[in-house]
Amino acid sequence: MDYSEIANALVREIESSILLGLDTNFYKEAREFIENLEKKHSDVSDYEVKILRLSLEKLFLIRIKKAVEYIWRTGEKPNIQLPSEEAEIIDRVMTYLEEFKGISKESQVGIFPQIGGKEIVKKIDREEKKKRVQNILVFFIQPYTKLSIGEGRILGPFAKGDLAFIPLTIAKELEKKGVVEILG
Repeated sequence: MDYSEIANALVREIESSILLGLDTNFYKEAREFIENLEKKHSDVSDYEVKILRLSLEKLFLIRIKKAVEYIWRTGEKPNIQLPSEEAEIIDRVMTYLEEFKGISKESQVGIFPQIGGKEIVKKIDREEKKKRVQNILVFFIQPYTKLSIGEGRILGPFAKGDLAFIPLTIAKELEKKGVVEILG
């Protein structure tokens, strides 16, 4: 491990929109390298060590952000080689997500247990699926005024960077105008 490996990893990650593979021992080796530099003191200034530590910290945070965004988009863990520290965090995130899914399933099944709850749950699930099909998640690329979505309901105004569930037909119109990006 040396300066260039840390700097190159940071630059590659900044320049890429996707999470890139990284050796499982990357952070361990980088920390050892920095600790050895601190011990030598003669060749390296405190400022250089500080910059290396900050670079490593920023690299870690950028990569965790990308991994979480990947999970948010796909619902799956990134299928690339991750440093062990990142893999541990991503595994915890996935575990919590599974727990949340379990909570929602348990609460649905227990809605009306004494009167055949499964039949009622199926009906509720079908109704919720209909609602989900009609609405879609969008990302606002630019600000937009209020939207009338029928039945006297109004959404907005929206700022650049906002996320919203809006009817699919409206989302397609706004996408054609370059106002939103449809996420799903």
